[in-house]
Amino acid sequence: MKKDIKSRGFTLVELSIVIVLIGLIVSGIIGAQSLMVQAKLQKQIAKFKNYEVAYNAFKLTYDGIPGDFNSANAYWGVLDGDGNGRITHDGQGASNVNRENLKFFLHLSQAGLIDGTYNNTWSLGTGFPATELADGKGMIAAGRITDSHLGWAPQFTSLGGLRRYKAALLLNVTNLPNAAYTEDYGVTSRKLAEAIDNKIDGGDDKDGSGTHTVTGKFGFYSVRRSDVGSCLKANEADACQLIYILAK
Repeated sequence: MKKDIKSRGFTLVELSIVIVLIGLIVSGIIGAQSLMVQAKLQKQIAKFKNYEVAYNAFKLTYDGIPGDFNSANAYWGVLDGDGNGRITHDGQGASNVNRENLKFFLHLSQAGLIDGTYNNTWSLGTGFPATELADGKGMIAAGRITDSHLGWAPQFTSLGGLRRYKAALLLNVTNLPNAAYTEDYGVTSRKLAEAIDNKIDGGDDKDGSGTHTVTGKFGFYSVRRSDVGSCLKANEADACQLIYILAK
């Protein structure tokens, strides 16, 4: 009498093959995810570099800083900055279109030094560029980071107090219509923030607290809202904001 083939179970060899195949599939998925993350990091770093090149080209051509440039109206018929030699405003309230945070991209766009057309509106992609790290988030220009709202003051400092920069790019803005304060929003985790820092600076700004000095080109810090969490190694949420220094 023939044995019913349907009743035969899997052999150890067959089970081993299945386990190996599952392992290969899982490894492939993890590997693909890792490659996607690395691609995002490289694109964001390239965007930083592109804006730094555009910033320096603008300075050489117009003897001024984009956003702060006080002859923009004479050249292109758009809003001037105050011409004091730095991006005057901090990250707080950057949705105010009379500030230099958004004029930075407007001036670079009018000068033809960056891709895209920016129009000084609080709008992702047309008022300020998107970050490569998080959907619906972008970056603005600023000369400092400070906010005493709700008693929490994330800021980059030097010895003796508040540290101001001539120009920096902040990755901490959102396209939400009620975004009166930019310090509410993180764009990446501490792990990814450190990965970018390692690629740009060799990892010299690993403090990640609310207040610390950026000694190189890049730094990161915690979001203001306590319900989001801190920019700490144990937190995998997007609780870190980033800063790329164009000129100190």
